[in-house]
Amino acid sequence: MPVIGTNLSDPKQEEGSINASACALCCLVKNRKLDPIEIIPGGAMKIVRESPKSAIVSFKAGSVEPAHHHTFGHDLVVLKGSKRVWNLSKKAKYDLVVGDYLFTLAGDVHRVKYFEDTEFFIKWEGKWDIFFDEEMEVAKSEISKEADDGFELIFNKRISASMASVLALAEKLWAKETNHHMSPQTIWTPSICTLRLEE
Repeated sequence: MPVIGTNLSDPKQEEGSINASACALCCLVKNRKLDPIEIIPGGAMKIVRESPKSAIVSFKAGSVEPAHHHTFGHDLVVLKGSKRVWNLSKKAKYDLVVGDYLFTLAGDVHRVKYFEDTEFFIKWEGKWDIFFDEEMEVAKSEISKEADDGFELIFNKRISASMASVLALAEKLWAKETNHHMSPQTIWTPSICTLRLEE
């Protein structure tokens, strides 16, 4: 069976070959129009599943999400690009690149800066909501003085796992979170994105 994302008419993409479009999550968003996020410039989003809710989200390089929180916790996996997340509730910051996974608890106030054009997969339970805790100009000002922000930079733990393993682990952690057996903030980084559907 061909790898998801391959084009059988393209001789360069023979069965079993690994290429940039072989990631099933990346293929999910390929050729799909994302809808602009009107309240945050540079952002776009497309819901891909209703229960639990999940979406593909993209932000242009240089975009900023002002400090905000949600009534739900959310899992995300970076598919393309890089970003920094400041968790103001925990006084911690996370640098995320392709393949990184981050869970944020419901109610945690967080701010985001996108270093390059970035796409990520996000999953949450319940209705989408967002509550801003600062204005955009305040967020940009705080990010500009980041060197003196007093936040602890949490370094990613590198593991050898496929994207499928990370997503399966995220599912388990999501279930555990409801029983309060999960750490407040969790991050994993697989070495490569290899979620491919094969026979």
